[in-house]
Amino acid sequence: HHLGGALAHVYGRAGRRSDALRLVAELRAGDERGYNQFGLIWAYAGLDDKERAFAALEKAYQARLGRMLYLNVDPLLDPLRSDPRLSALAERVGLPPRIPSRAR
Repeated sequence: HHLGGALAHVYGRAGRRSDALRLVAELRAGDERGYNQFGLIWAYAGLDDKERAFAALEKAYQARLGRMLYLNVDPLLDPLRSDPRLSALAERVGLPPRIPSRAR
């Protein structure tokens, strides 16, 4: 479920690693058909587990999940922005280059 992934993301960013990992385990256990792919991506991003996040993003790309269209604007992917693999994946999806938001 996407909500569990978003909550795991927040726990990971807040340093509540064990709570985040518990939710990841629940997401993985209930993921027979890939429904939780973006939940897992968000959770791994929040935990700063870039290797697992990008492995899950690749699965989402291969499955042609519609949510891939939001790669450049999804705030839960912000921890991955500095990694060139994210912009390369967005390019493979066919998205225009991301314009960074200006500091206010």
